Amino acid sequence: LVEVRKGLQRVTTDKTAVFSYDGRDSKSGEQRREESRGGEEEIRFDRIICATGYHVALDFLSEEIKNEIQYDPQDLLQPVLLFESIFPRDTRTMAFIGMYRGPFWGAIELQARWAMAIFSGRLAMPPRPEIQEGIKKEMQIRHQRPRPQFPKADYVAMCESLERRLSKTLQGANS
Repeated sequence: LVEVRKGLQRVTTDKTAVFSYDGRDSKSGEQRREESRGGEEEIRFDRIICATGYHVALDFLSEEIKNEIQYDPQDLLQPVLLFESIFPRDTRTMAFIGMYRGPFWGAIELQARWAMAIFSGRLAMPPRPEIQEGIKKEMQIRHQRPRPQFPKADYVAMCESLERRLSKTLQGANS
């Protein structure tokens, strides 16, 4: 089932139903919809992919990890503080892809490639002082007033920075 929904109002936490109030849908594949109370629709699903426009909910992470990434579910601009919007301060086996607000597709591709280069051993994790300094910059963005529209105002510079980090891997692969 592939389904695009506008006007989504609520996703239940038990992962059994999505409720929508506007009913405008575009879908293909198997229909699995049931009418329920008051014009709402109940839709059974297997997985949820959170997309832009939703609040970040990371309740499935341990308290230790949420503290490490300084998770603030009320902060719509910077809900987590990660090095280059990808890596936690201390946990070396976890990466977050697309966890920033702003233009996205090119950046998430580069984020994913960089994370996989590190996890595969093709690149080393940046040194701890560099990571700590990067997270300090993220904290400054979180506390900036007035708040910017996007935490990474220069999308092109962000992508170029990620590409430079990756170019070390690409140069090694082409040698």
